Amino acid sequence: QAYNCLIHFYKRKIYLSMMAMLNVAKCLDSSSIIPTDVRFVFNNEIGSEMKKEVKAHKFVLALASNVFEKEFYGTLKEKDEIKIVDASQEAFQTMIYFIYNKHMDWSKFDISFLSSLYYLSDYYDIQDLKVKVLSSISDQKVSKEDVLGVANLAEVHNLFPPFSEAIYDVAVLCLKTEFGGSFEAVVDFFSETEPTENNAVILHKIMARMKALKCKNCKQSSCLDGKGLTSDNFVPGARVTWVEGKGHSMIDRLIATQGEPAKAFLASLIDGSTCGRLTLKPNYYKYKCS
Repeated sequence: QAYNCLIHFYKRKIYLSMMAMLNVAKCLDSSSIIPTDVRFVFNNEIGSEMKKEVKAHKFVLALASNVFEKEFYGTLKEKDEIKIVDASQEAFQTMIYFIYNKHMDWSKFDISFLSSLYYLSDYYDIQDLKVKVLSSISDQKVSKEDVLGVANLAEVHNLFPPFSEAIYDVAVLCLKTEFGGSFEAVVDFFSETEPTENNAVILHKIMARMKALKCKNCKQSSCLDGKGLTSDNFVPGARVTWVEGKGHSMIDRLIATQGEPAKAFLASLIDGSTCGRLTLKPNYYKYKCS
């Protein structure tokens, strides 16, 4: 009886927490009757007379950030209007929306905008926002023509190692995908790059990461995407696909080789089940990394 009561207590607590998160998100709606009590103002754009601002509730911000807590409730309390000079209104508003658990389409944010968000998450010590920004960086797609600019942005933010490294990884992944992991092809691609000291630093880091960065699926520096499966390149946990007319059409991930020497293998299927004694030949299955 006591155990059941405890379960209901925690279920109720979780329910109330979820409801609180939903209600906090509504506090910024124009229909909310809960008044905001702090206003952040930003520099006007050239030629614009309208003052950009972001409104919020001190208590909500203080719960999310110890920096805001000290600003609003510490010994040196900030006023109800705070001027922001080191961030755009758009980036600051996005941070506020994140704190209020507002739904946002993160796919529309580019790397430059995410860099502003990461700066704000670090300044205001909002760890959850940091994690979200870093995960969004890993989802970014860049072209080979933009790689140098992206890597330069990573170098500009080298005081934030996790963020800088995440951007470098995106740039390197683009090059590895574009040139199949070939060092020579990447060197040729950058052969006409202006030989500045900054570019030299960037290219050195890119080439070092080219060697160190491994595919998330096959765990190899030189990605096995599209390569036939053999006993020598077998990677447990990697996703593979079938060669039409020969392999098992429902195959998903590798589990283990079977036999000595290995001529078959065990794998998980798309429906969650497992299947053994699958033919271990490169013309039956191939790696599916992309």
